[in-house]
Amino acid sequence: MTAHNRPGHPTLEPRSPQASGSVEKPAKGEPAGSAAYAELLADIRRRIAASRTRAAVAVNRELIELYWGIGREILRRQEERGWGAKVIDQLARDLKGEGRRGFSARNLKYMRAFAAAWPSVAIVQTPSAHRPHKSPGPTTSSCLTSSTILRFGSGSSAELLA
Repeated sequence: MTAHNRPGHPTLEPRSPQASGSVEKPAKGEPAGSAAYAELLADIRRRIAASRTRAAVAVNRELIELYWGIGREILRRQEERGWGAKVIDQLARDLKGEGRRGFSARNLKYMRAFAAAWPSVAIVQTPSAHRPHKSPGPTTSSCLTSSTILRFGSGSSAELLA
């Protein structure tokens, strides 16, 4: 018995009829394979998928705002106080010492470059961002779409997308 089919164990992915080879058994009193049950199951699966997508977009939006804000603050402090590039190395060491992951000197430099490339960023979601085959990228030099955010947040390190 795997973790995905133990009673009471939550699964990370919804099970599809194609994955298991058949539609799950309906509740007592409902005929097996009834249209009403299949409709309910399909509706619940759609709602789960939509909710997970919204959650992923919200998390990615928050992380992009965090990365941009960190980069902007590094830029501002370097300009105001005359700090050099060594401050990034020190920040990375201090953050790593606190057990924080993802804030290496390389990633902090990516954050700084991100803020330098887009000095004033408005993160918006356009209707076209919902198209599954739309290539990600900023719609203007100072605006990022949620599809850009998803692409930016999907790797282990940040990449600036032109």
